[in-house]
Amino acid sequence: MFREVVTRMSVRKSLIAMAEDMMRMHGVPAVYRAGGAGDGVPVAIRRKPARKVTMEGRTMWQMEISALTSEIASPAMKDSVEIDGIVWTLTPLPLEPDEIQSACGGALWNLTMVRDASPTMHGGAA
Repeated sequence: MFREVVTRMSVRKSLIAMAEDMMRMHGVPAVYRAGGAGDGVPVAIRRKPARKVTMEGRTMWQMEISALTSEIASPAMKDSVEIDGIVWTLTPLPLEPDEIQSACGGALWNLTMVRDASPTMHGGAA
């Protein structure tokens, strides 16, 4: 029993160390804002390519990101992340039940972020 507990703890520590190393080497700098407001905190994220989606007559960009749980304690709907000056929001989407997931032994958050795809006065949508 003791050996099993020690082994599980060692695996979890290894997963956390691996996730931290991945972010240090390949993470992109971003600013995370709880509730989408305030100065925010600097974080490193990994991102998948954004994709354009249309749901209920609304066209938006959707992107999945990963962030360390040590940098973001508990993400919630309406939190935002700013990457290269573009703000993405953690928003519930129809048919997307898992906007917030824990991964890598609890070391990472996988978050589904969105932003409007309509052109804006700030340079338009990409």
